Amino acid sequence: MMSQDLKEKVEVKTIRIGAGIVIETIVKDAEG
Repeated sequence: MMSQDLKEKVEVKTIRIGAGIVIETIVKDAEG
């Protein structure tokens, strides 16, 4: 139970980090 909850939290963090990188790339492209 505990490991499953931890796994989900890690996945959410990974998705958020990935989305942040994508947004940064789009912003840089828009500025450039």
